[in-house]
Amino acid sequence: MKVLVACEFSGIVREAFKAKGHNAWSCDLLDTEIPGNHIKGDVLKILNDGWNLLIGFPSCTYLSRAAGIVLYNPDRLIHTKKAFNFIMELWNAKIDKICIENPPGIYNMDCLEAMKEFPDNFFELAIVDPPYGIGDVTTSKGNKKRKTAHKTVTWNKEIPSSEYFEELYRISINQIIWGANYFHPHVPVPGRIVHYKKPLQKLDEGKIKFCPCDIASQSFDKRIEYFEYRWYGNHQGCRVNWDNSGPDARIHPTQKPISLYEWCLMKYAKKGDKILDTHLGSGSSAIACHRLGYEIWAYEIDKDYYDASVKRVNLEKTKLKLF
Repeated sequence: MKVLVACEFSGIVREAFKAKGHNAWSCDLLDTEIPGNHIKGDVLKILNDGWNLLIGFPSCTYLSRAAGIVLYNPDRLIHTKKAFNFIMELWNAKIDKICIENPPGIYNMDCLEAMKEFPDNFFELAIVDPPYGIGDVTTSKGNKKRKTAHKTVTWNKEIPSSEYFEELYRISINQIIWGANYFHPHVPVPGRIVHYKKPLQKLDEGKIKFCPCDIASQSFDKRIEYFEYRWYGNHQGCRVNWDNSGPDARIHPTQKPISLYEWCLMKYAKKGDKILDTHLGSGSSAIACHRLGYEIWAYEIDKDYYDASVKRVNLEKTKLKLF
């Protein structure tokens, strides 16, 4: 087998494959530390040279979330996009077998720009919550008990373009799309998920204080599935989170609970599935994926929400699992 080890100058992986009888070559911008089959230069220029296996170790400098908040500057986003595009060129190489170290992650970039780089059916499941087009959103500024406050956002004036939905369907095999009732005719599948949020209802006064349900489309079958979890204001599950703390502390005006994403993954995803979230928002989907062992590619274009979601996800990853 002809093996290309990209972004490796040590020669260790190359020599391991060579010891097994393979025609292995390493490639990097630096000279190899162990003499052997090594190409010094741009690996993208040799991707079409008849390789059977590509193993890549791209630099994580601009892809890692570690210290992403404190190290952020306007130029960093430019480098992150370049690093992401480099990885996608490796993924899209016409090579039978491809393995790249740590390609999933959370990216502060336009999801549509990112989706265009993925091959068809790359993701087994996309769980997305795009803007509903219902106008500017400002959540509660808080009261004597509630400590939730969010900025006014302007990205909710329009639903995503037709191109967004075309790309979403192209790169994912199945989709769960929250807010499906706002996206006709872009959501043609009949399957639905209803999240009943158990809001405070003043039926004797003929009114409901909060929207009682969120609806998603699901492309797996024609069933209407039901998930019940209290989620309105600072009411979260079985408790009232007045101090807005803990895993489900609200940081985003359209935030959904982690439990909802966990339910979706347990019901619809299979071990080894790659997950896509085009509008990460609060990071709930990424936390659910971390807890259940799924790799997620997630995108958030708003820098403030990106920083907040990364902080929230990293905090979750520091927790010690006892069982």
